[in-house]
Order: sequence, then structure tokens, then C-alpha cells
Amino acid sequence: MGMNTKKNVIYLIADSLRADYLGCYGNDSVLTSEIDKLAENGVRFDNTVSAAPWTIPSVKSHGTGKYPHEIGIFDSDVDEGATIFDQFKADGYKTALYYDTDRRDELFSENVDHYDWSYDIEALLDFISENKGEPFFIYNLYRGTHVPYTLKYSSEAWHQAKDEVMSLIQEGGEGLEEAKYRYERSIERFSEWYVGAIIDRLRKENMLEDTAIVITGDHGESWGKRFDDQSTVDLFDLHGTLLYDEALKVPLVLYNFDIDCTGSVSEMVRSVDILPTILDSLDATPLRDDLDGASLLPQLERKEGEFPEYAFSSTTTHDQFGGIGEADEESGSTFNRFSVSRHDGWKYIVSLDRDTRELYDTTSDPGEESNLINERQDVAEQMDEQLKTQFGKLLSNEEHSDEVKQRLEDLGYL
Repeated sequence: MGMNTKKNVIYLIADSLRADYLGCYGNDSVLTSEIDKLAENGVRFDNTVSAAPWTIPSVKSHGTGKYPHEIGIFDSDVDEGATIFDQFKADGYKTALYYDTDRRDELFSENVDHYDWSYDIEALLDFISENKGEPFFIYNLYRGTHVPYTLKYSSEAWHQAKDEVMSLIQEGGEGLEEAKYRYERSIERFSEWYVGAIIDRLRKENMLEDTAIVITGDHGESWGKRFDDQSTVDLFDLHGTLLYDEALKVPLVLYNFDIDCTGSVSEMVRSVDILPTILDSLDATPLRDDLDGASLLPQLERKEGEFPEYAFSSTTTHDQFGGIGEADEESGSTFNRFSVSRHDGWKYIVSLDRDTRELYDTTSDPGEESNLINERQDVAEQMDEQLKTQFGKLLSNEEHSDEVKQRLEDLGYL
């Protein structure tokens, strides 16, 4: 059965957007009234865990409903299977990808009818107006909330602004506070200017009631919180190498998806649950039967079943991955840091490159400051079993270097 209402769907992912920097999540110092209104009239999820703490694997995960390690994200010739574009195209939608990179066609190359730049709000608004006669699907990664916390129209200007903000972060103290101030203002621009412009255009074209909207982030931001020496923090260190909640917890608002539920949801959900949930709400049958996520409608509407018990995330320390490419030959491994989040607040992190295991009770220790790996071996063993089940192939990869194999053996995975 095809989609019953044929609502337009706009899937907005804001780069580096933390949930705790939005008004609807309790932040009074940032003006986000446009997003807050969507949350007030939709469903807001208060505990959403991203599958990865940096853009490429996270965006691909959003677009497939799969965990990044399951679709070979670093293999240049990977076939990730049916994507979100394949899905909506099959259901009669005109599809569009807005993404600020010349390599966007490497991300999703099939069944994308229209490519454009996410920073060009006028082009996006024109697309909405020009396609009011047929259902459309827009997948949009907004980069203005990523360092340098502003949109730039050239690579040179972007790099100059990036270097300035990174200098502030590395300075620490007042410099760091200035960087965070710029981050807050970038979120305000996303909400009040970007999202606001989309809402205004939909309303002007009498399309708002016929359009469903996702607001979320690909990952969070840390500003070097885990570094003893702030001056050594690099761009990728702001989130890409980290599996702590400041890098993984993202907002999630679903607006106008015909979900018989409004308000906030406190239970833990996963970024891989978004795709199956919105498809279910639109009465669409997924093209693939191997989704890692699951629809949340039974829990939201009928109070049936359980919310996810575990959420998995993974990343790499290979900061050379600015796009899709192969791992370097020396490492032999792409993903080498893994985490398991449990619905009751326990969080488990394994870092092969550092030969470490960490265990946190995020209910009593939301900042993940007190490692309980020695005190609560019982919980660690339970979480370790889940990690082995999810990441088993990576943990036993024969292509690992001898050094990584030794670390795997030390941690008990070989």
C-alpha cells in the first residue's frame, strides 16, 4: 500500500545541534521560537541517541535506517541498499537533497531528482513553491550550526572563519565562552531565519497542513570538554572522536506526521528509529526488511511494546575522513570506538585505540565524569555482551593491525 495522505515531508538535520541548546528542551538563553512551536504541536523526544558523532556516518544512517558500521560507510564502492530517496521515489514523491558539498552525490546518488545547496534558502523556498502540485520529499543538512557557526558562500571564507573560531576554542576561558556564544546565535539563525522561512513559505502556499517536518541533529558538540590541554583541541575533536552524551544526544521533533500523540517522550530512542517511524506514520511499507531501527508508533499511539532497550554508536579516530573513502592501510580498522546506551541510564564505552573501557550511570552522573567500570563489573558484563552482539564482526576483524589485535585480546574480544 502506498502512502495514504501523500503529505510533503521535509527532513531537516542541523549539523552539531545539541538538544540542550533549544528552548523547547529548557534552554532560556537561546531564542528558538519557530522550532519550539513545532515541538509544542508535535512530538518532542527528550532522549535521542545518534548512531555516530560526526556527519558522514550519521547522515548516511539517517538516510538508510541502518547503523553506519552495517553499511560499510568508509568503503567507496559500498552498496548501502535502499535509501530514504529510493523509498520516497517509489511512493510517488519528487525528491530533493540539500547539502553543502560538491560531493553530495557520493552520499546519495540514486533517485534524487534535485540537488542544491542548503545555505541557499531562496532556492529551497522556490523548490517548495514550484512543486506545490505534487508531493515532495526534502532531505536537508543545514551546516550553519557547525563550526564556524555561520554560513559562508566560499570555501576560503569558511576556512578563515573556522580558523578564527578554533583559535577561540583553543584559547579557553573568555575565548571559549565567545565560541559558545556564537554557537547559540547560530542556532537562533537556524530556528528563526531558516526554519521560520520554510514555515512562512509553506503557510503562504497553503501547504503547511499538508507537510510533515522532522527537526533533528546529526550529532552534538563538546568544545574540548574531555581535553586536559584546551590548546590541543582540533576540529574533529569537537565531536568526531567522542562517544559521550555531549556528542551523541540530539534533539528530535516530529511535526504533523499524523501520530496520535503530542507532547514529550522521555524514553530513550535512536536516530535509526526516525525513518521507520515516519514511514509507519505515512502508512508506507519499507523497501528494506533489514532496518536497524523500529517504528515507535506502537509505543506512542497504542502504548504497546517497549521502547528500545539499547542504543549503539560508533566512531573512528581517523580524522582524515572528510568524506567517503577507505581507511588507511596501517590501521586496517575504521570504527575503533564503540558505545552502548541502555534505557535505564547506563552507558558503556570501549576504545580500542586507547585500550580502555568506561561505564557511567548517566542518571546520577549525566556529565559522565565517574567511571564505574571497576565498581560495577556486573553491569559492564551485561553491556559487553550487547556490544559483542552488535559489533562482533568489527571486534574480530582479521584485517586489524597487530597492535589493534593485541588491544582486542587485552579487552577480551579475541
